[in-house]
Amino acid sequence: MMKPIAPIIVPFLPEKMLNKYLQGKMTLAMLKNHEDIFDKISLSLSKKLEEYHVNSLAEDDPFNIVQLAENSRITEGYINYISTLKRSLFYVNDSPKCIKQKNNSQEFGSPTWYDMFREIAMRRCEVWRRDLLAKCAAIEDESPGTITLKTLWNIGILETQSFLLLSLFFDSGILAY
Repeated sequence: MMKPIAPIIVPFLPEKMLNKYLQGKMTLAMLKNHEDIFDKISLSLSKKLEEYHVNSLAEDDPFNIVQLAENSRITEGYINYISTLKRSLFYVNDSPKCIKQKNNSQEFGSPTWYDMFREIAMRRCEVWRRDLLAKCAAIEDESPGTITLKTLWNIGILETQSFLLLSLFFDSGILAY
């Protein structure tokens, strides 16, 4: 989960977590009480984004303006991604028993799953989608392979109106029960 953002997250990790990260054993549960790391990363990225905006206003060369716009788009995507990961910490089971069980497990999630998760989290910004993705990340961190690629893909392509209708349908079923 953390590999794609290594250049962004590594400078902010405490020594103990950095060692876990370098060993490939870092999980979301380990970051549960360290939400401040995500705040620091978001602040750093926001400053970089602001710098891109200021530089693009002062730039005369069209090629450089396009390059700065692309850098801004990528940085905004990473801010969305970091925000989604931070939100997933609310759903992660961080009991010592769960963390110990996860550390003893040799099962890791699919790199393809995490790539798709990152792409969707960077693209889409709706609150409901970010919340669903955060829950998916927490579930996948706890038991890899539970959320299929097709489920993740469906969350990525679901339109807001369709989501609201589906939500209304499920809510009405609960009330009728």
